[in-house]
Amino acid sequence: MSSPLILTFDVSKGYGDFVLMNIEKHVLEDRFRLDDNAEGHRLLKQQMCAWKKQYKADRIIYVAESSGGYEDNWLRVAQDKLVSEFVEAYRLNAKIIYHEYEAQRRKSIDDGVSALTIAEHVAKNLENFAPKAFKEDPQYKAARSLVRHLVSLENDCTGHKNALLKILYQYLPSVEACKAAGWANYFLDMLIFYGSRKSIQLAATKGFKRLSRVPKGKAEEIADALKNGIDVQDTPDFVVATIQSKARQIKYLKEEIKTLEKMLCSSAPVNAEHVNLLCSLKGMGRVTATTILLFIEDFNRFDDASHIASFFGVQPRIKKSGDGAYKPKMSKQGNGLVRRELYLLAFRCLDNDPYLRSIYAKH
Repeated sequence: MSSPLILTFDVSKGYGDFVLMNIEKHVLEDRFRLDDNAEGHRLLKQQMCAWKKQYKADRIIYVAESSGGYEDNWLRVAQDKLVSEFVEAYRLNAKIIYHEYEAQRRKSIDDGVSALTIAEHVAKNLENFAPKAFKEDPQYKAARSLVRHLVSLENDCTGHKNALLKILYQYLPSVEACKAAGWANYFLDMLIFYGSRKSIQLAATKGFKRLSRVPKGKAEEIADALKNGIDVQDTPDFVVATIQSKARQIKYLKEEIKTLEKMLCSSAPVNAEHVNLLCSLKGMGRVTATTILLFIEDFNRFDDASHIASFFGVQPRIKKSGDGAYKPKMSKQGNGLVRRELYLLAFRCLDNDPYLRSIYAKH
């Protein structure tokens, strides 16, 4: 059986830099560049077929560093029927390549050096690059893109909330103290419609007639707080405009997140019974359950629970020092987005499940 070839590349917007190497770490094709378009992909497939024939290779191990999706167009080349029988595509965690730079003592880094570094790493760890029985389902990948967008919207919303809280604390501390839990719509509408101390106080004394679903007694509470508070007497116009703009952004983002979460839960390609089973855990919501299942895809590709923990990077990594002391840490080698969801879920479970709370207290 002939030795495989190693084809690695590093991507930039619009092009990729490639290196071809054999498993003895001899460079067969030094750095070359192709454009990320139909012609560039055609040339790459043509080259792959030529290399297979020239070097009598039965496999081409085709590897890229994970770079936030910019490598996806190039990796799809391996799915083309012209090359799919002998080309195997992989992507590597960026942390692995960073440590490889350190190990190889690279003094300078550009796309060509990066491709060469990746190739040398693959050559040293060839046993880790074997064909997988599991094939990614494009439906899951599409749904995961929506999950990532939701996380981005949530981060934006949190940023606006924190900025607005700071402004309210500076100019309207009495209003900030009366903030509704979860940023209720009536509270945001109050800031949007009125915005200044004088306007909010006047509207509150009249019962917030323009607002809907104001809790009973809330208008009186806000009116009394402003009357006896230490708020800036005349809220500057620029501050009012900022408060109103921030409140509008938060309200829009909340509604957008709610709409997209509803779409995710109703249309994601996950097993409804599995979602219901996960939701039986106190503190688990449908969005979190759906997100976890979207990244797992098929339970059968994992041997046991410890393999799933490793996949998400939540398994412990033990560091033993020379004096025999042990220092356990989370590996964090898996998907960061899911770890974020699991972290938040853990604290919700502590609030809602006495059994899990007892385990947490014990440890």
